Amino acid sequence: MVIREMNLSRRVFFSCSAVSEDSDNRGDDNGVRGAGELENGDVHDGCCYCSDESRNYGTTAINCRRGRSAFVVVVLSFLLAALPCSQPLSAKAGGIRVEVNVPKEAEVGATAELKCEWTINGTLYSVKWYKDDHEFFRYVPDNTPRIQTFPQQGVYLDRKANSENSIRLTQLTLNTSGQYKCEVSTEGPSFDTTYRTANLTVIAVPERGPEITGLASHYAVGENVTANCTAWPSVPKAKIYWTVNDDLIQQKQKDQNAVSPLL
Repeated sequence: MVIREMNLSRRVFFSCSAVSEDSDNRGDDNGVRGAGELENGDVHDGCCYCSDESRNYGTTAINCRRGRSAFVVVVLSFLLAALPCSQPLSAKAGGIRVEVNVPKEAEVGATAELKCEWTINGTLYSVKWYKDDHEFFRYVPDNTPRIQTFPQQGVYLDRKANSENSIRLTQLTLNTSGQYKCEVSTEGPSFDTTYRTANLTVIAVPERGPEITGLASHYAVGENVTANCTAWPSVPKAKIYWTVNDDLIQQKQKDQNAVSPLL
């Protein structure tokens, strides 16, 4: 990005924002924000958290040409999307209606409650939960014990919080992400079976906000400046945006190395 002219009496605020690529709410600002005068090579730290399992880095750069000597203040911000609400989904077949309520997203290390409600014409035979078509939970009211669990990668159940209508996943990891299915069956003579599926995605937020490096506090007339913005590891990986004085720099402008003059 090339800035052709800058007024001596005006401060310029550079902002670098990193937003989750898969987020549905990119405009929500629930992360960290910091500001400071950065000399060349300095780094400003933030205060978020991230899982060691994530390994995706984001980085971008801008180039700007200064007019007269100017004072630069750098503002860092990381925008985290608010976690969407649970997704209520229902299905009906035969004499059974099934509704599941599963969070769309949850953070690494957190817990998630998955609910399965049903209405049936007849007697309940079983309720089963699957992850990616692999059974990990079974409730059969006529069995002893009524509840059985089966090992499944990324699935850790809170045994004290499980019932025929809900299960609680604990110690979420990236492997917990997947498609979850609740299947309900009735006794004879109809032997109806109906199921409903929903997806759960586990995310790992960065340890801190994005970092801008390469900016000094002052520049001489005609001096070129290169600045880098690096996002910390996250899942999904961050998408980086630049703003100058709160004006978003479009990708097309960065590619052409040109923006409107600053007055």
